[in-house]
Amino acid sequence: MSEFRLVQVADLHLSAEHDYHYDNWQRVAAWIERERPDLVVVNGDLVMEDPDREDDHAFARAELAKLTVPCRYLPGNHDIGDNVLFGKLPQRVNDERRSRFLRHFGEERWAFEAGGWSFVGLNAQL
Repeated sequence: MSEFRLVQVADLHLSAEHDYHYDNWQRVAAWIERERPDLVVVNGDLVMEDPDREDDHAFARAELAKLTVPCRYLPGNHDIGDNVLFGKLPQRVNDERRSRFLRHFGEERWAFEAGGWSFVGLNAQL
């Protein structure tokens, strides 16, 4: 079995308008670049708080595009709205919000094999 190094990060809460968590992201991104994992999985809440802010999605995507290692993304409630039945945010998952995420980050569910492992990513908001 070959070695496969994966880094998982979550809750980046990046914003084009507010820099509340930007210094944290910069430190994490620098560490990722030093460590050079085979893959980074970014789990949910890539954007600050409002799934309807196009500028936050664009900003988060631009920041993540600076990484020079492969990445996969999964949406959280701040990215596409909250679960229709049990969510706490007033914005619920809908096709428009999911399409925005797909446009910026690609697939919202995926599966692949690498290094003798099977990886599955799911959109848990559905």
